[in-house]
Amino acid sequence: MRSSALFLLLALLPASSYGQSPQERELALLTAQRDKAVEAATAPIHRKYREALEQLLKKAMAASDLDGAIKIREALEKAPDDADPFSDLEAAIEGTKWLWPIEFAGNTPEDIRWISFGPDKEIKHGWHGYTAAWRLVKPNVIELTQAGKVEFVWKMEFDPKFKKATVSKINERKDYPMRIIEQERDKAK
Repeated sequence: MRSSALFLLLALLPASSYGQSPQERELALLTAQRDKAVEAATAPIHRKYREALEQLLKKAMAASDLDGAIKIREALEKAPDDADPFSDLEAAIEGTKWLWPIEFAGNTPEDIRWISFGPDKEIKHGWHGYTAAWRLVKPNVIELTQAGKVEFVWKMEFDPKFKKATVSKINERKDYPMRIIEQERDKAK
């Protein structure tokens, strides 16, 4: 009798009281997709507006227009700054190939000791068939993760022009230099 009463009670509870319904999950997914699309669409507009305000502020200061400079600075402080700090990094490294440090690749010859960054944050290695994934950690810094018999995680930090980088194993202090050896743009020439 007790178990049938408990079953009846659980059957009468609405789905939201013990988890999201499929429609609620779909609503959350649609909302997140919309928010991401809106952010992607507005970020360039906000970036251009901020750049224009900064130029205008320089002109006002050069012209000794103190009142104008104050108003422009206030507008600059209120201007949205939702530009994605990672979008430049992602675009800059996709389609590039980097020489991997010998310290992490045994005695692998240099001509196959490389990693390349493909679409969808996928990394390929020149010396074996494993692939790895990467994620953005902060501007100019990514984390590489390779799963397999043993999971390897590295931190890779790029210079501002994305031509040089350093790589280190997570939880180690020593950084190893890397250099770009090929870009898809180079192949097109």
